[in-house]
Amino acid sequence: MKILIGTDGSTYSRKAIGECCRMFAEKDDLQFKIVSNYEAAVPLDAFATTAQFADQRNQAAQETAENNVAEAVELIREKIPGVSIETVVAMDFPERFIVEEARSWGADLIVMGSHGRGFWGRLTIGSVSNAVLHHAPCSVLIIHGDPQ
Repeated sequence: MKILIGTDGSTYSRKAIGECCRMFAEKDDLQFKIVSNYEAAVPLDAFATTAQFADQRNQAAQETAENNVAEAVELIREKIPGVSIETVVAMDFPERFIVEEARSWGADLIVMGSHGRGFWGRLTIGSVSNAVLHHAPCSVLIIHGDPQ
């Protein structure tokens, strides 16, 4: 079974990873792909920032995404030693990135956490898990956090 896990390093992502491991630990032939993204730095004022500053912000965001993936790998290896794990970090929008990775890899399941935002939070911030749920090429397991 090929399981793609999207992580942003949040407690909700860690909860989703833990629940996924609990549910599938006894399953044979598991393969995981852990993905995390970062979005390109957008200058707030074209005259107030430099290309070097944007590059530094992008590099910091990439390092954060790489750390999120490394933490996810550790969590899985603690619970399911020896399992096959691939990782991918990319600059992209999270919804598109997760769906496209699942499609190209042939995932059987996408697992992700939900921040549990209410209507107004989703309206102003958006919902990655909702977008993935509606566009995924496979089943999606969303582990909910406590509502905010």
